[in-house]
Amino acid sequence: LGLNVHQSKDTGVDATAAAKLGWARIDVNWYDVEKSQGVYDWSVIDALVDAARTKDVEVLAVLAYTPAWANGGQGGNVPPSNPGDWYDAVFRIVSRYKGSIHYWGLWNEPNLGDFWSGTRTQYIQDILVNGAAAVKAAFDASDAHRGV
Repeated sequence: LGLNVHQSKDTGVDATAAAKLGWARIDVNWYDVEKSQGVYDWSVIDALVDAARTKDVEVLAVLAYTPAWANGGQGGNVPPSNPGDWYDAVFRIVSRYKGSIHYWGLWNEPNLGDFWSGTRTQYIQDILVNGAAAVKAAFDASDAHRGV
């Protein structure tokens, strides 16, 4: 049993720990973490992960939502123009947190247009298959890749 805390480090993680739920789901929104191509802002996710670790709360991290630079500014629910950009982001994010986060989800509610506007095939091939390969590669990579 857990709680969906979004990006609320103080309220969400504290409430999860106080309720003795043990699990928190956090959103790792690609469009927040990499607003500009190759420029990562880890501050919000670092704070969430640190708070969860301090409170002995296990994290399920859900990666989703395309930044404007990766799809021609069409909105976060539109798939990336280049699936390789998604792979790179997933690899980089998972590499950073693989010592702290062991459970990952790829995209949020792709069955709803507000969250995913691509095709079923794009979701399966570009997001799931491609993203799963990136997660596996990150966990298989040496510790030299940590903290990227």
